[in-house]
Amino acid sequence: MLNIRVLKNIKELLSIKRQWQQFFDQSQQNNIYTSFEWVVSWWASCGCGSLFIVIAEDNSELRCIAPLFKFKRYFCGLPHTQISFIGTKPTNTLPVSFVDRLLSIDKRYGWADHVDFIYDRNTEAGCRPIVRFLKKSLGRCDLLSLRELSSRSATIRIIEEEFANDVFSVKKTIGSSTRTIEINGDYETYKASLSKKIRKNINLNSNRLKKLGKTSFTEITDGQKVSNALPNIISLEKKSWKGRSNIGAFSNKEDEIFHSSLALRAAKNNHLSLFVLTHEDTVISYCLNFHIADQLYLHNTASHPEFDYYSPGFNLLLEIISTSFTCGIKKITMGKGDEYFKKALTSGSEDNIWFSICKSHSFLAVQQMIEFGLRPKAKSTLTKMRRRA
Repeated sequence: MLNIRVLKNIKELLSIKRQWQQFFDQSQQNNIYTSFEWVVSWWASCGCGSLFIVIAEDNSELRCIAPLFKFKRYFCGLPHTQISFIGTKPTNTLPVSFVDRLLSIDKRYGWADHVDFIYDRNTEAGCRPIVRFLKKSLGRCDLLSLRELSSRSATIRIIEEEFANDVFSVKKTIGSSTRTIEINGDYETYKASLSKKIRKNINLNSNRLKKLGKTSFTEITDGQKVSNALPNIISLEKKSWKGRSNIGAFSNKEDEIFHSSLALRAAKNNHLSLFVLTHEDTVISYCLNFHIADQLYLHNTASHPEFDYYSPGFNLLLEIISTSFTCGIKKITMGKGDEYFKKALTSGSEDNIWFSICKSHSFLAVQQMIEFGLRPKAKSTLTKMRRRA
């Protein structure tokens, strides 16, 4: 008989560690963002409110896990309870605009690129009962906010079917997208598929790096070596250019604790690949990656600003892609964002679906109107006023 229960604290979560990891290895949704090390590390450093991890068990065997948390928040001064995926809470790396603070809106991305329920091959048996449980758990003005569901996920269909009635108001949007590379053939074939301009840049940057002198690419996976490398990595990241989104894995204390503990836990479970590029014992670029089964997740990268001319970050990414063709990787996920290198080197993208579900039609209607209607207009008006001033 299927039993549904909720894990509400870290002690209860740790009690199913072995079960989670075994179930995770067999699951179809076994990406880094649903791994036990991710959930524990994120909750310990970035969590707020209370855990709300819903699990479905059949005779004490896991059938589905919904890695959620519950917290109180305000929208335009109105308090309500929100249930969201662990890892999707907006990061603290970007400032919130005056308009967003005024409206209690936070559009910043979380660290997780893809999140989902964890289930075995029989999706219906585990996933559907949990969705039904969530329906019963929602109060009048509670908000079920499920962000970063891959558009390919079977969970989307189940959510749409279960909430397809007049009692609930459901808003479904494409909230973000992640860039990907499918690893087929060999590296030279992949390189030939890129545009002429990109191939020219690859040759140019490669030649520049050779002129720099003695450089070396290294992949670090051992836990102790990762621990020894972290201080240099953190120091480099803090002085590096953060890109248009200004997101850095070690930019503040909260994110530093999260990524440091995550890296060490992932290394222990053989899920970490830390690539570094060094020049005469100086780390000039790094890329923090996670690999699960035959997929590689490029999570965070940074380069030394004094070596920008040699494009160390771009050269390091090319080395990672080249290595992937010979080590069994079938897909590389580069994450969210519109950085140049992601558009230049990737062959496709995957949309992420955001669900907002609430019993109160008026509450959700007002939220959507302000967030997607009045908010952009207000920000546009404020920008124009600042320019005139």
